[in-house]
Amino acid sequence: NGDTIAFGSGPIIAFDPTSGTTGGRTNRVFFAWAVGAGGVWQTDDAGATFTGPMSGSPVSVQRMKFSTDGVAYATDNARARLNNAWRYQSGSWSNLAVNAFGITSAFWRTVAPDPTTPGRVVIGAGTGNINRSDNYGTTFYGSFGSAPLRSSATIPWMEFTHEDSMSAADITYDPLTANLLWFAEGIGVWTTSPLASSAQPTWTAQTVGNEELIVNQLIAPPGGGVLCGVQDRGVILSTDPEAYPTTNLAPTGASV
Repeated sequence: NGDTIAFGSGPIIAFDPTSGTTGGRTNRVFFAWAVGAGGVWQTDDAGATFTGPMSGSPVSVQRMKFSTDGVAYATDNARARLNNAWRYQSGSWSNLAVNAFGITSAFWRTVAPDPTTPGRVVIGAGTGNINRSDNYGTTFYGSFGSAPLRSSATIPWMEFTHEDSMSAADITYDPLTANLLWFAEGIGVWTTSPLASSAQPTWTAQTVGNEELIVNQLIAPPGGGVLCGVQDRGVILSTDPEAYPTTNLAPTGASV
């Protein structure tokens, strides 16, 4: 149709649920890239035409999502910046004044608006720490400055591991339960209820049947049990194939 779009890598697409549909397709769609392209592009006519980059939009985008009332939130990929969270509302982009713990090695990676509560949005760091706002990102409650807590009664070794960073993939709010946040990360799936404070969050494992361990080697030594050499967690000893191990064999308190 004559439009020219500069493509990059790491595409991000967000659909505005308030924009209606044409021929079964969402009218307003934002899309961007983590690397290579400059800014957010949009269609307001279900893909018939495209415009961009949008004025004032983040140059690179890691995550971008619309809320149920048509507000878009994003995190940019400029990882040396402290304030890398964004909001699109009433026709314009705003860079949100919320830094990641005040240190240049931390940045916001994930973002999740709550579909049950307009104005509530959570941004997450790569470590698994989160920061909640109840007023469209105008102000935030704050974020805990070190590793979050983990609870895993069903898979005990996941709680035993002293994990400094949870290698965040994405977060999303439960569409039916208010203030219930789901978190996918390198070793499994977790949930929490984000607090209206900067207190240390506790993630509860929801990973039974969806384990993400990468096994490099299995050894069955004399005397029983199986030693599992796995990525990121060292060695895990399994003595019962019907039960999850309670620990791994890393030194107590050792970080991974």
